[in-house]
Amino acid sequence: MGVVLALFAAPAAAAGNEEAVRKCQELLPGFTTQPSRLSIEVQPHGRRTDRRPPGLDGQGRRRPTDGGWIICWFLPRKSDSEAWQLTQVQSSHFGRLSRYDIQQLYKRLTILTARATVPAESDSLEGHLLYVLQQSVNGISLGCVYALIAIGYTLVYGITRVINFAFGEIYMIGAFLALIAYVVIQASGGAMGSRA
Repeated sequence: MGVVLALFAAPAAAAGNEEAVRKCQELLPGFTTQPSRLSIEVQPHGRRTDRRPPGLDGQGRRRPTDGGWIICWFLPRKSDSEAWQLTQVQSSHFGRLSRYDIQQLYKRLTILTARATVPAESDSLEGHLLYVLQQSVNGISLGCVYALIAIGYTLVYGITRVINFAFGEIYMIGAFLALIAYVVIQASGGAMGSRA
């Protein structure tokens, strides 16, 4: 599948658009894995309604020979040192993506990249056993926290015969006091949590 990347940017930024092209190309794996060809068009910023996506004829129908297209719209920059910010992406297959959708696509691509860089030894039996052990420790730790909260509810109800619904707030006060104590100890040069 051939892909056409079209970028709509401010006219003054025509000389420094390499960063914008790179940002748009980073999104390509979210749309296609192996483009057969890639052509890039950089067009000046204008009204979105007067721009026809590449690969469409005058009536807005897709040309039969077109493989696909991706259009990246960027916010105008005030200076050449300002970073490019994607505001919208439109593609032939997925339609229009908002800024939130673009953020989710970046997260998905980050996860896929991280998965590809996982070392082979983590897929061994030892790696699986270590994963199960780590998840068991996580579950036991969380279970202990829940057990402490349940014991607190039981003790209060057993003594006063009244259910104290403010127990969660008391638990949170304790957590914040522990955090404040930790920050104070660290700021005063204490060695809490540091390694020798």
